Amino acid sequence: MSEPILTVRGLSKAFVSAGENLVILRDLDFELSPGRRVVIIGESGCGKSTLLNIVGGLESATSGTVRAGPYEVHAL
Repeated sequence: MSEPILTVRGLSKAFVSAGENLVILRDLDFELSPGRRVVIIGESGCGKSTLLNIVGGLESATSGTVRAGPYEVHAL
């Protein structure tokens, strides 16, 4: 079995909106192996774009790590 090309561990993202703490992602874990396909589906506002922005390095997570191969995305 090959090493994952993407590893997400303990990923969480929260925002403060109108004085209220909104948790968008909570303790998310997954791995993506070479040759695998993944579909991200969900209703509007469930965190799909937030997840992709964090994985792509465009946004920071509140907690957790994202690794692309051996590299931590937010350390690059």
